[in-house]
Amino acid sequence: MSEDELKNDLNEETAELEEVSEQVSEKLDEADADPEEVVENPDEESDDSDSDEDDSDDEDDEYEEEEEEEEPLLTTFSDIDISEYKKMEQKMPSSVFIPYVIRTVTIIGIIAVVAAFFIPFIYVLPVLTLAILITIGVIWMLRGKLAEKAYTKMMSRNPYDTHRVYMFYDGYLRYRGNVTNARIRYFEIVQCVETEENFYLRVKGRRAIIILQKKNCSEELIAFVRGKFGSRN
Repeated sequence: MSEDELKNDLNEETAELEEVSEQVSEKLDEADADPEEVVENPDEESDDSDSDEDDSDDEDDEYEEEEEEEEPLLTTFSDIDISEYKKMEQKMPSSVFIPYVIRTVTIIGIIAVVAAFFIPFIYVLPVLTLAILITIGVIWMLRGKLAEKAYTKMMSRNPYDTHRVYMFYDGYLRYRGNVTNARIRYFEIVQCVETEENFYLRVKGRRAIIILQKKNCSEELIAFVRGKFGSRN
């Protein structure tokens, strides 16, 4: 094969390669110019987002429906003033008496421990025991005045509902006031004390005592409380 023939073949192959290269470039340009190749079905994406929003609204509606409570079986209310607070402390000595005893006994115990470094413990122990007994007796006799003091302090510093509405349902009760909204299941009520005027319900794990004034309760509610909690005393 002559040199001229080789040159002709080389030129023909070069021309073919250039033609193929141009075709590939044209196809790439067409692909870049077509937006559907970059984002697939943009209309479908917007439809999906709308459907997601609708599903979210449906879920919120279902949640709100679940939160709605049925009508209470029985209702009553209590108005708690300082006299009612003192009555409660007389029958259920937990809000004032026990905290005062714990606080005072702790102080006496600290003093006794310090004194034991200087005085033989055999002399400290009788004095410590006598001091604790006297302290408990004094606090018990003064619990009415201490309750009055605690109530006044509570009303001046913290918001407190003097008027509370109680609603009784199948398995729990709810009480509400201006600053209080709580739900208590019946098995959480561990003690019930009945007097001529009130019911006092102690709730497990809480210092607060529920006061139900009989004068504001129907006969049906009084019978319900006795039947449900009367044995828990």
